[in-house]
Amino acid sequence: MQRRRFNGADDLAKMQCLVAGRTADMGPGTNLHPGDVAHRIYSGLRRERIDDVVIVWSEGDAVEAFALVWPKDQAFDVATRVGMDDRVYRQLIAELADLAEAQGRVETDVIGDDRRFLDALSNLGFVWFEDGYWFTGQPIPAVVDVPDSEFVVRSVTRDDAVALAEVHAGSFGSSWTAEQYEALMGTPGYVAENELVAVDTHGRLAGFTVTWYDSLNKVGYFEPVGVYEDYRRRGVGSLLLAEGMRRMQGVGMTHATVWHAHSDARSAAFYAANGFEQLSSVTRWQRVRSAG
Repeated sequence: MQRRRFNGADDLAKMQCLVAGRTADMGPGTNLHPGDVAHRIYSGLRRERIDDVVIVWSEGDAVEAFALVWPKDQAFDVATRVGMDDRVYRQLIAELADLAEAQGRVETDVIGDDRRFLDALSNLGFVWFEDGYWFTGQPIPAVVDVPDSEFVVRSVTRDDAVALAEVHAGSFGSSWTAEQYEALMGTPGYVAENELVAVDTHGRLAGFTVTWYDSLNKVGYFEPVGVYEDYRRRGVGSLLLAEGMRRMQGVGMTHATVWHAHSDARSAAFYAANGFEQLSSVTRWQRVRSAG
């Protein structure tokens, strides 16, 4: 098995198939969604040099494992092929933990009760340090009720880049620029039709979401979901979720999922009110080494 650089669209497709296969084997609420692979690489790590933060292990043409390294967070994400030899698996996790460590500290997320990963982390000196997220989901109703609204939901176009950067900032306080969003729209895995915006009567974007599809497991995923602060408590988020599920159903998805932070009571109440139930907990584990 060879460790090498990420080569873009071809690797991304194989990485997404790998995580879908893990979910098929382990069940819902146990792995990253395939869409989150693209989202994390091209959105979350957009300020990093791809060659430095995306690592692939391959055997011939097959991707056996991959990792995303988060330098500012001293953290990593990892996914491995189901059935990988245990000795190889533990060696890979140890190598990756050392690679991602900075200033004597490294952390990672564990989705659900992944005993193999937990055992490997424990043997490397990792300990639980906080509950990170709830992984939530629901079956998509046979008939999705999209509420009447003063807002209209549509897919984005490249002409929306400036407004999308603004609605991101107004929703999350993020620092997207129009140039960065235009670049994102040209990355592998991004499909403009699957990014939805709610628009008011003046044409201003009130909220947005990106929908992702796992055709193997028939699971849709919302990441991210944002409502501009000026439009909150006006049904924008619920409208986006309903229209998103309607579209998911139209391409064969049977379930919808979304994450939210354990500490975010407002998001917990919002998603519960829209039918999402907890599937699993995403916990954070860290290793801290003393100086010397």
